[in-house]
Amino acid sequence: MSVQKGFSKLAFGDTIEVTAAADDGKLLCDITREWAEARGMPFITYHMVSTDGLPAPLATHFSTYPKDWVEYYIQSGLFFKDPVVFHAQRAVVPFAWHDLEMRGQLGSGKIVIDEASDAGISNGLSIPVRGPQDFAMFSVCPVGLNAQQASRLYAEMQGDLVLLAMTVHERARALLRPEILTGERTLAPREREVLQWVAAGKSSWDISQILNVSEHTVKWHIRETLKKLGCHDRTHAAVRAVILGLIEAPY
Repeated sequence: MSVQKGFSKLAFGDTIEVTAAADDGKLLCDITREWAEARGMPFITYHMVSTDGLPAPLATHFSTYPKDWVEYYIQSGLFFKDPVVFHAQRAVVPFAWHDLEMRGQLGSGKIVIDEASDAGISNGLSIPVRGPQDFAMFSVCPVGLNAQQASRLYAEMQGDLVLLAMTVHERARALLRPEILTGERTLAPREREVLQWVAAGKSSWDISQILNVSEHTVKWHIRETLKKLGCHDRTHAAVRAVILGLIEAPY
């Protein structure tokens, strides 16, 4: 599929395909922004922190938050006080900002949440994405929704948002480090086959029936692919394998 404007009207599978093919950071941001905005989430941000000494944040960051807020956030050093960032660095699953408050996990960082709300940024959802050499946080934020309405939106969209976040992250990694795409990555034929079915949305039991092997064997192959690709879960492994050209995109 050629990458062109009008991303908001694409089916989700096509959105993932063009995201995985984006050839620069601006296009990556444009695709993500248009898709999210069309679904009631005009504010998005993506930030990757490398842990292997690579140059950093500006090359791996984009945001559609209001410019005045971004400048104030940076100049005031709020990144180091932000409870959302603090929690994302320790979390392994998506979380709504409102839930942090409900669980009493904001602490002194509540002032950051309050100031963001005053700037029109509230009731967001953050998705942590991590690998052996990097950590990223992808966040979306609706406008005009209260916490309960935002929670319902996220319940409907979370699966798509997680897949989009992982695809954005993998493409950002590849743009920052082109050698990722050319470096050697070896998966055994059976591992590729299993991962191809994971990418198609099949459960371990489903795959075992398709391949006529035990479910234990399927899970073992998945664990091996996670180790080889440096991923923490099967969905992330499937996305990374698509970006690396190890398996075909299922869309």
